[in-house]
Amino acid sequence: MCFMRGADSKRVSPSAAPPGTPFPKCFMQVAKKILSRLFRVFVHVYIHHFDRVSQMGAEAHVNTCYKHFYYFVTEFNLTDHKELEPLKEMTARMCH
Repeated sequence: MCFMRGADSKRVSPSAAPPGTPFPKCFMQVAKKILSRLFRVFVHVYIHHFDRVSQMGAEAHVNTCYKHFYYFVTEFNLTDHKELEPLKEMTARMCH
């Protein structure tokens, strides 16, 4: 997938190193970049494809996935709040 370009799975995969090996120093930076790109996928789905998601009856599933994503990144401070601006109004209705 092109949105994951540059997010080398070997750099963040726990299976890439033996047990007990510390995470690489770049782990948080790479994880935050992956989550930032995943948020862009949510934005794209909600803006350009949500009518199709609704037609398929998958609205509740997508909303639940987004809520879990939102709560995770905000709980662990994994994204800058200004990055979440594109879905700010929807997030306020759905998650607060």
